[in-house]
Order: sequence, then C-alpha cells, then structure tokens
Amino acid sequence: MNNASITHESFDFKNMNCSLHGLNEHCQSSDSLIAVIDGDAQQVVMIECHPVKTNEVSMKNKVQIGCDYQGHDFGAHYLDSQCFDGYLWDMDACDGSGNLYEPMETIPCPKCNSDAWLENYRWLFINDGANHGCTGLPFNKIGRLYINEEIRAKPGAVKKIYRWLKRGYYYGLKNRH
Repeated sequence: MNNASITHESFDFKNMNCSLHGLNEHCQSSDSLIAVIDGDAQQVVMIECHPVKTNEVSMKNKVQIGCDYQGHDFGAHYLDSQCFDGYLWDMDACDGSGNLYEPMETIPCPKCNSDAWLENYRWLFINDGANHGCTGLPFNKIGRLYINEEIRAKPGAVKKIYRWLKRGYYYGLKNRH
C-alpha cells in the first residue's frame, strides 16, 4: 500500500496517514486522513497513503508545547511576546476579535528553545562587533544588545556571545581602512 493511489471505496481509514499531492484542489481532513476533493464534483479524487509510524502524531491531536515565557521581544514597553511551540508570537498582531496572526518573523523562544535563539542572533552579535571594530574604539566600549535572563542563565551562552562579539570586533579592526 506504500505510495499507492486508491479510491475512497476500498480505503481502510484505520491506522493510516495520508498526504496531499496536487495543486488548486480543496482538501478535507478527518483525524489522520487528508483527502483531495474535486471542488466542482465534490468527490474524492486521490488519496496517497502510507502507514502511520509509531513516532508520528497527527496535527489534530498534537498538543501545543510551549513555556510560560513572556517578554518585550517585539519592541513594546509592556509584555508583547509569548511562546507557542518554541517560537515567539507577537501578542499585538491580531484581528479585531483577538485572533493572532501567523508571525511574520520567527524568533525562537529564549527559554525553551535557547539553542535556536542563539543561532538566530549569532550574526547579529558578530555584525555588532564588526561595526564597532570599524570605529577603532576599544572593545570594552562596545554597545551590546540586551541579553535576557533566560539566555544568561544557560551555561556557556554568555561566553559564546562574547566570542561572537570579539570575532566581529577583530574582523572590523582588520578591515577598517
């Protein structure tokens, strides 16, 4: 049954996971089933199936993970960000009914996804160091980004950031003229 297209009459919906293939069709999902529907005839056109692996979870049954992190990550003086599934959502980006919009930028959560947060901001720290190195001022006068307490609490994180700033600083000094 792997990679086989079958019709809905002969399809056993139990313990199967189906993936949608095709453009401009409507789709309908039911538990772990996604069927391609012809919009005009309202009939199942195609289902491509493969057995569910033990570690797969359907999106409908997936529990949102996240921590209790809230911060000032989108520029407001009040708490304007909250963690959902390891990424920060802008709590101000919503419609009139309070429904949140998908984030325009993906910022990893500094509390539960700190490794991704560090990787996301790595080049920003290196660039800040390089910009300061171009001025020729001593390294200890470098302007730094605010590093929140969740990142400061992670062992080795501040040391990494310091190394990235220093790497950028020396690159800026070397290419100053």
